[in-house]
Order: sequence, then C-alpha cells, then structure tokens
Amino acid sequence: MDAHSLEALQTLFAEKRYGELYEMAPFVFDDMLMLNGRAEFEDFLEQEQEVDEGAFWRFYRAALGKSLLLDGYEGDVTEKVQAFLRKELPCAVYSQLEELLSDIQADLDEDREPLEERVEEWNKRLSDTSYTLVLELDDTYCAGVYFLSVQCSE
Repeated sequence: MDAHSLEALQTLFAEKRYGELYEMAPFVFDDMLMLNGRAEFEDFLEQEQEVDEGAFWRFYRAALGKSLLLDGYEGDVTEKVQAFLRKELPCAVYSQLEELLSDIQADLDEDREPLEERVEEWNKRLSDTSYTLVLELDDTYCAGVYFLSVQCSE
C-alpha cells in the first residue's frame, strides 16, 4: 500500500471506523481474527466493540512481507525463517548466521530451546553489523503467534 493508503488506515483507526477499515484490508482482519468474511467481522465487532490497533499493524506488516508470521505451535519453522532472512538480509550478513539457522522451532510450550533465545543468539552474531532481528509475540486474539522482522540502523 502507498503512503496515502497507510494514512487512510491510520485515520480510520483513530476514528474507530472499523467497517471501512475492514473494507480496505480484509485479508489482515480475516487472518488476524481467523474469520471468513465481512459477516463474521461484524459479529466480532458486536461482541468486542473495537479492534486492537497494535495487533492489526503487526498482522498488516506480515501481510506486506515486512515481517514473518509464525504460529506459536507451528513446530519446525527452519525453512520459513531461512527463506525470510535470506530475502531480508544482504548475502554477507546472512552468511554470518547461516550455520546457526537449523532446527528452529516455534513452540510456546517450549519443549526445546525457546525461539526468543535463538533470536538473542542470532543477534549476538550480528552485533558487528547494522542489522538486528526483532521477535514479537502476540496473543491478543489467539494462543500466540510470533512476528520476526529485520531492522537496520543505517
């Protein structure tokens, strides 16, 4: 979406015009709230009265490919994480991480090393670069999903 559309979304949120917001980004709401269309969204609004803006923007960024959405109980996410980081990081930076990017698990029950600890380890490896990996957990509308993104300080 362009800057004008982004500004329009922000205005609709500020004015709590959720129906129009849904019309502009139904794919975000359907994914975020696990809905199948406008009627289910209207049912949701009847019960909840409003939409969490922070959750919306996290799902929105993921829908645009700016972050990677991982279900909290997805299990092995190695290939997804590798593909996302390969796309988002320069080759030289990605190669610094490559040996650490195996057996990556998204499991909120944490039977294995928690994803948060893995991201900390990767960030230590990237400490001499301008890149940082950010992992956010969102449990606003579900048991939990992770959003992985890349930030560059340059």
